[in-house]
Parts: sequence; structure tokens; C-alpha cells
Amino acid sequence: MTAEMFETWFDKQLLANLPSNSAIVLDNASYHSVQLKKIPNTSSKKGEIQNFLTEHGLYFEENYTKAQLLEVLHTRKFEKQYKIDAMPRDRGFRVIRLPPYHCIFNPIELIWSQMKNNIRRNNTAPKFSSATINIIREEASKITAETWANCVRHSIKEDQYRARLINPLIINLEESSDDDSDYFDQ
Repeated sequence: MTAEMFETWFDKQLLANLPSNSAIVLDNASYHSVQLKKIPNTSSKKGEIQNFLTEHGLYFEENYTKAQLLEVLHTRKFEKQYKIDAMPRDRGFRVIRLPPYHCIFNPIELIWSQMKNNIRRNNTAPKFSSATINIIREEASKITAETWANCVRHSIKEDQYRARLINPLIINLEESSDDDSDYFDQ
């Protein structure tokens, strides 16, 4: 899959057939994540970083090293903007991006997992044979609306569970003590 192929399918097939007010969930596949304007990083060339800083009105001196240019870059927070996100938003759809490496929040990953396990269990033919293709088709036909609903419910429960686990850590910088012995004696 390439970004160009995905964008064409996304625009002509998916968006054209979605009901209004739909939400589109995207993971972090490379073809979903082409940035409108790439934010420089340590693998960027020095000239690219300088151009980005100039475009965003950030001051630097010509003799700055790449590391110093990146320090200047990090004085401001830049949010990644993805090319694919503009198409659905312009048509009134909502885009939800999953955090990287959190496939448990994506119902399709649960479906793929079930399907692949069933194919492995039932397939005795060589890879890509017509028998294997038939097993894939058979397993895909077993995916029902109820299966999807269960996977969506499971993903929602995972997200709610994660939200309960995250407690903010608050450190009060106003209070100070020269004697830390109370802390270490505990």
C-alpha cells in the first residue's frame, strides 16, 4: 500500500460512501501519516531545519550547529498535521487518530487477530494456493456485525481502563524543605 493509493481509495471509495457525521479511526500506518509539512528531527539536514525555522519566524544564527538549531526548534511546540486528515474534516467527518503502538484500541486489529488464528488453524495448503484463498474468504465471511460490535465494545473498555490507570503526578514546587530526612525515613 502506498500513500497515493490509500488517498485515492479513501477519497473515492470510503468518504464517498460514509454516512454524514461518521467518525474515521486511523492508526499510524505510514500511508495514513504523510505530513503536510514535516517537522524536522535529528535525521533532517541542517538546511531543512534552517528553512523550517525561518518559515516559522524562529531566530537562529547562520553558524549554529544542527544540535543548536534543533534546540531553537524545541522552544516551540509544533503539532503534526497529516495530509489525509483534511479530506474528511472538509466534508464534516471526524478523524480520530490512535496513539502509536496501541493496537488494543483498534477493533480491526482484534478482527485480524481472530481471522489469522482461524486461517492458521484450518489451513493445510501451501501459501497463496487457491485452497488458502478459499479459507481466507470463508473466514472473512464469518465476521458478523455482532463480531464487530463486540470488538468495538472491547476497544472502548480498554480505553476506559487505560484512562482510570493514568493518575496525574503533581509536584508542588512552592513548598521546599532543606531537610529531606522525612522523605527518606519512610
